[in-house]
Amino acid sequence: MPSPDKALHSLKFLGYYRFTGYCLPFQDNAKGDHAFVDGTSFDDVLELYAFDKALRTHILGALEGIEVAFRATVSNTMSLAYGPHWYLQNLPVIKPCTPVHAVPLSIDTREPNGNSSRIYESGLVT
Repeated sequence: MPSPDKALHSLKFLGYYRFTGYCLPFQDNAKGDHAFVDGTSFDDVLELYAFDKALRTHILGALEGIEVAFRATVSNTMSLAYGPHWYLQNLPVIKPCTPVHAVPLSIDTREPNGNSSRIYESGLVT
C-alpha cells in the first residue's frame, strides 16, 4: 500500500465509489467477499484508472474531430442547397422532434403469458 497521504489524496480526488469501480477487476469474485487477488496493490488500481483516463482522452479527442467534420459537412451541404440560413427554414428534410416526455406510454396489462390478471390490470405491475 502506498503512503497514507497518497492514498488519501487519490481517494479525495477520485472519490471512493469511482475508485471502487476500478478495484473490481482485481477482486476474487469466487469468494464473494470483495477480497483482492494476492499481489494486488493500491498502485495497480491507480494504474488502471490512469490507463482508462488516457484511453478516454484519446477516444474523445478522435470523436471531437469526427463531430466537427460531420457538422461542417452537413452545414456546408445544406447551405449550398438551401442558403446560409437553412436551419431557420421549414425544410422537408428537417422534421420537428417530439420531446420524449410528451409521448404517451402504453401499459400492457397482460401477464407475461398473455392472460389477463387483476394485478396487471391495476397497473401495479408492468
